[in-house]
Parts: sequence; C-alpha cells; structure tokens
Amino acid sequence: MKYLLMFALIGVIMIVAQGVCKQYRERYVLYEALNDFFRQMRLNLGFQKQKINQILNQTTLKRTNRDIYVAYLNYLDNGDNLDLDFVKVLDDTEREQLTNMLRSLGKNDTSGELKQLDAYDIYLKDKMDRTKAERDKYCPLITKLSFLFAIGLAILFV
Repeated sequence: MKYLLMFALIGVIMIVAQGVCKQYRERYVLYEALNDFFRQMRLNLGFQKQKINQILNQTTLKRTNRDIYVAYLNYLDNGDNLDLDFVKVLDDTEREQLTNMLRSLGKNDTSGELKQLDAYDIYLKDKMDRTKAERDKYCPLITKLSFLFAIGLAILFV
C-alpha cells in the first residue's frame, strides 16, 4: 500500500508539472496560428469578411485561437468591442499588441497593408522564436525537476 501511495504521489506531481508546461506549449501554438492567419490574410489581401470565414473554416484551430477569431469577426460584423481578456496565456502588453494588430487590418491601401503585414510577420516570427526557445528550455527542465522532487518526497516518506 505504501508503494502504491508513492507512485500516486509521483504521478500527481508529474501531472501538475505537465500542466505548467502546457502554458509554454499553448503560447507557441497561439503565435504559430496567428502567424498563419496573418499569412493567409496577406494572400487574400482584399480582407473581405467572407475570406476570413473561409480561412477560419479551413484550418483546425484550438479553442482559444477560434475564440480570438470569433471575437474579431464580431468586431468586423457588429462593431463589438474587440476584447481579448479571455486569452490567459498572454500578458497585458501582448494582448494589447494583438488587439491593435487586428483592429488595424484593412485600414490602409494595398501597399500600406503589405508593409503593415510585413511588420506583423516580423513581430510574430520573433514571438514564435522566443516562445519556442522558452518551451524548449523550460518544459524539459520543469519535467525533470518535478520528477526529482517527486522521487525525493517518495524517498523521504519511506
């Protein structure tokens, strides 16, 4: 019975560690999906609402990404406020930057839009590189340290 409880303790600690690592993975996936969305917008430079719907229906998106795009469509269709406070993996400045990026689409002529999308592409690629580096650095570290901590607690309780 004692060994079963030790394995359960190790399992619970590892599940918590994977939950912490999930945040780093979701940030990378979010920026990757946003980069893909802006790339599709560049290809369909008309920025027509029907094209946005087609882009959304063609891609497989996680719930957070789909919620961002649905909020953006509501902003375009109904003039609702574009509020991205539900995105918990981003901090306030990243949410504000993303909101400004989405609001500014379709406000310029074609050459202005291309320059704007190029700037967004550079920003998103930088964010993707940073989040990938964080994910590759912290996820294995968290997993290993949690495993060692769990083994140490199990030994301590024996």
